Amino acid sequence: MICSHLLSLIYLAGLSIQSGLLPPNKRAPCTVLAGGYEAIDDAIAINTALKDCGNGGTIVLPSDQVYSIRSPIDFAQCHDCDVQLEGELLFSNDQSLWANQSAFISFDGVDGAKFRSLTGKGLVDGNAKTYYQRPRDHVSSQPALVPIVASSDVYIDGLVLRNPPLQFFRVDGGSSMIHFSNLKLTVENQWWQSIWTDGESIGFQFRNSTHITLESVDVDFRSNYADYHVGACVGIDYITSDIYINNVNCNNTDTGVLLQFGSLGGGTPAADDQWAKNIFISNYTANSKYNTGFMNMLEFDYSKIWNVTYDGVKIIGGNQLTNTNCYVVSNGITDACSCGHLGGLEHLQANFTDIRFKNYSGETSKPALACSCHSTCDFHFDGWSI
Repeated sequence: MICSHLLSLIYLAGLSIQSGLLPPNKRAPCTVLAGGYEAIDDAIAINTALKDCGNGGTIVLPSDQVYSIRSPIDFAQCHDCDVQLEGELLFSNDQSLWANQSAFISFDGVDGAKFRSLTGKGLVDGNAKTYYQRPRDHVSSQPALVPIVASSDVYIDGLVLRNPPLQFFRVDGGSSMIHFSNLKLTVENQWWQSIWTDGESIGFQFRNSTHITLESVDVDFRSNYADYHVGACVGIDYITSDIYINNVNCNNTDTGVLLQFGSLGGGTPAADDQWAKNIFISNYTANSKYNTGFMNMLEFDYSKIWNVTYDGVKIIGGNQLTNTNCYVVSNGITDACSCGHLGGLEHLQANFTDIRFKNYSGETSKPALACSCHSTCDFHFDGWSI
């Protein structure tokens, strides 16, 4: 009770100081100060500011502040608000605090929000380096760092993010008009076995969403063994359209920028929902095990993908193109994936239309991409430097 009262006084004092400096017709920004102790949950003060100032207001988290976060930050009260993080959000490494949560930073049903750093130094630290080295005896129960669900007009810019237990960003639930720009995503000391980390350290996942822009983003994932790639850079799942990705660097990830139906789990959808269209990837620097193409999970037999363009891809290392409809996170590309009777792809009828791979350079070879089993494939290759 004392801590909460002190936080309220600090928060109100910040508001009073800001209010006195501004003309009467201009709304004061809400400045939130950290409590100063790890045991104090600064998410309470931040959520209070979102409630009080979230309707068209500005919330500032200054550069000299380190915020101890022990519960989710919730943007549900944000309506055309602007949250400016210049300090550091340090999430507790007590994973029991997060096991039953749906998010570390939640955007659920939000219409109009900015979460950004004007200086490019605002830091979100998931603080999970020790968690990466846990015994792998069960599937992780940790939430995504920033899930964006059933939301629109969300703008995330200029942040540095590192070491969440699982995904960085997940967009789902019919979200639209989501913009990511000028972001740096880092994972350090992740466990080296990709059969686990492919489903854990993930930069961006998009499903059931439209009109997403991803621009000027650097993703660098490191395992505790230098020679191993871990995690995924960008995965585009089903029911997605109008995805624009430009100037992205994927380094040391197992998969780069790929269409990956089933990557978010949740079972196999109806045949009519197994689609993606209008996907454009440009100015992409790729250093992943699998850099471009398609990597669907089993049982997506009716995938329909059309109007996809990769244009301007620099291959630093790894496989330049891949197309598999029989991927299993726990076992890679399995031996059960035959096209014959009782094979994993016996009923596959995937359809690829107007798929273009343009202007590839770097560590490339003659372009070729297999068309699996009973699929229809309309692939085009232009401007390759071999």
